[in-house]
Amino acid sequence: MIVIRNLFRHKFRTLMTVMGAAVGISVFVSLTSVGNEFRTQLGDIVKTYNIDITVTSKGSATPIGSTISMADYHELLKLKNVRHASSLIIGPVTSPWNRYFLLFGVSSVETFLNKLGMVEGRVLTPGKKEALVGERVAIDRQLKVNDRILLADQDQFTITGIYTSGSRIIDGAAVVDIKDAQALLKRYDSINMAFLQTTVGSDPWEVAKDIGRQFQNVSAVTSGEFIGQIRLFKTVDVFAWGISLISFFTCCVIVMNTFLMAVSERTKDIGLLMAVG
Repeated sequence: MIVIRNLFRHKFRTLMTVMGAAVGISVFVSLTSVGNEFRTQLGDIVKTYNIDITVTSKGSATPIGSTISMADYHELLKLKNVRHASSLIIGPVTSPWNRYFLLFGVSSVETFLNKLGMVEGRVLTPGKKEALVGERVAIDRQLKVNDRILLADQDQFTITGIYTSGSRIIDGAAVVDIKDAQALLKRYDSINMAFLQTTVGSDPWEVAKDIGRQFQNVSAVTSGEFIGQIRLFKTVDVFAWGISLISFFTCCVIVMNTFLMAVSERTKDIGLLMAVG
């Protein structure tokens, strides 16, 4: 009973102690869960599309920060052990209804959509200012097939379909033809990433090594190594553990201080209880 009475003796101090511990735990859980969710979703995307090799620019910390020239991309297509290649552009566009809206531009619409679940509508037609929107966007903006969506200040696209992928990142974005994405993002001579499928019987790891030797500005890794190579995830992990250690140390100090104050305030009571057994 003395422990319970001591908790309610200084309610403000008890509340601050509980809040300190709760903040430390919530910071750790939030940072680690966000990093793990993004890593898992990106890994699922790579596995879903049966990608053998992922190509990004050297030194890029994230896919959005990667820049591969179209000249290098066309040279990748000529490699003898590459049977198929597709390109991807990722970037944010600004519109009156959303200041930071993620846009995906794909070079092979059919291949991309084979891995998505079309809720309604049809595949977009390249060159006709058509777009597909994720289910989250459609629900939030109350959009339907054949509606018009403003993806930039002056660029309206007709929604031909609504898709779902199970990934919050992709379902909260829009998909357009890669040429339209280059125009919207003003990046006519570059892409963000290239995805390669190697010929049957070839070793993707050896092909990736050959690409690294032949191209000075790009970095090629097998799909299994791609997630671990993204420096953003490493930075997030270090940041999360650093903040978590600080939070844990702070919580320990707060709890220890509370115990010391509680004991020092009740020294006489504790001594009396010990004396009477």
